[in-house]
Amino acid sequence: MELHQLRGFFEIARGGSFTRAADKLYLTQPAISLQVKALEEELGEVLLDRSRKAVRLTVAGEILFRQTREIFGHLTTAREEIAALGDVLSGRLVIGTSDTNCTYVLPELLQRFRDRFPEVELDIRNKMSPEVCHLVLDDEVDFGLATLPARHRRLSNEKLFTRQDVLVCPPDHPLGGRIRVQLATVAAYPMLVLEHGSRTRVLLEQTFHQIH
Repeated sequence: MELHQLRGFFEIARGGSFTRAADKLYLTQPAISLQVKALEEELGEVLLDRSRKAVRLTVAGEILFRQTREIFGHLTTAREEIAALGDVLSGRLVIGTSDTNCTYVLPELLQRFRDRFPEVELDIRNKMSPEVCHLVLDDEVDFGLATLPARHRRLSNEKLFTRQDVLVCPPDHPLGGRIRVQLATVAAYPMLVLEHGSRTRVLLEQTFHQIH
């Protein structure tokens, strides 16, 4: 069982596609298929169900995927700890976060981080807050920045800052010029809000539901 074979299987299982895994590893699809076949022959078990359009894991495949995820996690940690022995911090930091944070929160922070740790490679995964939580649970990012609440028994979270949302309208709108308005008043007018699945939209809809 070779490490490159496990990496090929791991990327197929994570992405659900031979093609995507091959592209990510800069291999041909036949080459990565041979890696999986070699693993299956060595283990004596079928690891992937290829009968459907999307590749699915068999029971044996689920076991191997779970273990390889831990293996590659340990390898990443080992590289980072060894790199930390030197004077220069290096490695790869993967962050999951939302559009809002990418636009308004991270740019200045990432610039300061890069100035201090130029050898660290930054990888930003731009997803909505619920998807960011799934990325953390699946060990696809080192940490996530998401709108709370983020409740899951395997997640720990820390409040970093509070964001204030404001109502924006044209000057000639009936609510234009007001310093403060009640949500019940706002609810009487059509609004543009974030897309379905956005944590901010969910919180807003829950709040409107409570006042009606």
